[in-house]
Amino acid sequence: MRIAVERQPRYVAMLDYIGQNRSCARVAAESLCETVRRHVRRAAAGRHATADRLGAMPTNHLSRGARLTTASEEGGRAVVTVPIPGIGRAFGPMTVRPRNAKALTLPVNAVAYGKRAPELAARGWDLFTLPSRQGPGAGILFGRKAGEARTVALYLLRNSATLPQDRGLMPSDDEMGEAIAYGVRTELERLRR
Repeated sequence: MRIAVERQPRYVAMLDYIGQNRSCARVAAESLCETVRRHVRRAAAGRHATADRLGAMPTNHLSRGARLTTASEEGGRAVVTVPIPGIGRAFGPMTVRPRNAKALTLPVNAVAYGKRAPELAARGWDLFTLPSRQGPGAGILFGRKAGEARTVALYLLRNSATLPQDRGLMPSDDEMGEAIAYGVRTELERLRR
């Protein structure tokens, strides 16, 4: 996800100046980037419900994404790139569909959490579905570890999934605006010296 500083009414005059001064855009982007990183790191600490429910280790994809968040200036605009899959749901519900597979695989077992089905197959799991379209095993991807007799349900198979909005994943609009304003003020003070 990329956040480009657009014309929010409250900051129009400042944004006009940013457009004329690339160093202000760069510093505004850096300030916003740090605000986003800090917020996402804090938000990540409380978002392990699925891992906890399954008894799995958290993937820490939010924390990792926060570290990889970058700031840049592009044509006088402050741009922050947040490389976290699903972060767009901070601004509204998000429907996910499979891209390179027949179905989404939603983990229902700690072994499957944070792993794709091909990763499990590469680790010695025999993956299969039941032939019946209806009944208790329909829509489930099962697996059996090589050399073991026990079969377990690993994933629910779905055509799509809608993730609810989670506004707490990103800072509020006001927090982001304040971060931009702080960056611009800091750069203007530096330029006046």
